[in-house]
Amino acid sequence: MSVARPRFRPVVAELLGVALVVAVVVTGALYASASPDFDHPVRGENAWRSFLIASILLSTLGTLAAWVLWVAWRRRAALDSEPDAPARLIALAVATLPDARRDWGAAMTAELSSIADRTARRRFAAGSARAALFPPGGARRPATGWAGAALGVLGVSAFAAAVVYLLVVYPRETVDATPPFLGVFFVVVLVACLGLTLVAPQALTSSALARRVGLWLGVAAGVGLLISSRTGALDAGAMTFIVPVQLLTLVVVPAMVAAVTRSLCAAVQSILWGFVFSSVAMLPVYIVEAVRRYHADGGLYLDGEAGRWTTIGTNLADAVGWLLLFIPGLLVPLGILGAAVVTAATRASERGGNRPTVASG
Repeated sequence: MSVARPRFRPVVAELLGVALVVAVVVTGALYASASPDFDHPVRGENAWRSFLIASILLSTLGTLAAWVLWVAWRRRAALDSEPDAPARLIALAVATLPDARRDWGAAMTAELSSIADRTARRRFAAGSARAALFPPGGARRPATGWAGAALGVLGVSAFAAAVVYLLVVYPRETVDATPPFLGVFFVVVLVACLGLTLVAPQALTSSALARRVGLWLGVAAGVGLLISSRTGALDAGAMTFIVPVQLLTLVVVPAMVAAVTRSLCAAVQSILWGFVFSSVAMLPVYIVEAVRRYHADGGLYLDGEAGRWTTIGTNLADAVGWLLLFIPGLLVPLGILGAAVVTAATRASERGGNRPTVASG
């Protein structure tokens, strides 16, 4: 049986489209978060320079990571063997299914082939794709288990309460120091994190190892930030804790998951759940400790900076910008690329080890 080879032009067009989307999203997000400082009398010049450097770097890394994921996904879906858009949609949805449900996906694909009407094909494909991501019925329990759901609900609720405290007690300082984009951004991200802990698609929860690793890393990150802060280990600023923890969570551990499972999908799920659980665990601790630090010496929790341009409300912008946007924007693509390399290396090693040896002499 012949295997359909990828068609060059469609693949190039898809990759260029992916690159364009990544560049627009990354550049737009960075511009929206940095633009309030462009006209600042002190930080203006550095803000423009930082924006340009960050846009180029993060767009490049994000594009490479997105290309890896898209190529892996389309290869698993065997898109080039599908005749039209409905068939390609089902193929992409089926490619996200765990092996235990691949027979169901094959049945949906076979049933689509018997439908000739274009409108009916589109409707059937859309329904099948929805059923693949959110299968009907099943156990009535949170997608990440009761422990994951509890951490999600408690973390998001605690952070929301901390933000309300800042808005009530320091309304002007908080609003003036938080760009509108960051305000909308953290609401969207936290709602998404809460939703994922409760009703994530099956495609994102197929690896139990990834979910458990992400959960425990999140708990450790929140508790570790609190203990480090209260014992004086973060007098130089919380950045000395946040960067190593997120590097471990988003790059190192996913590479280890890839090595153990030989699965890029499991590694990507590890990155996702590490980000979700560490974010909801560290954000409320960050705000509480930032308020305590500011009352003690007037310095910011991130790096201890103090001055006429910083207020207690700056801590909220720092927390959202660095915990949810800037550091993950750099480390998540690195984590995906690293996991892809480890997955390819472990699979190649496994194939090499299984090759039959030829007796000499």
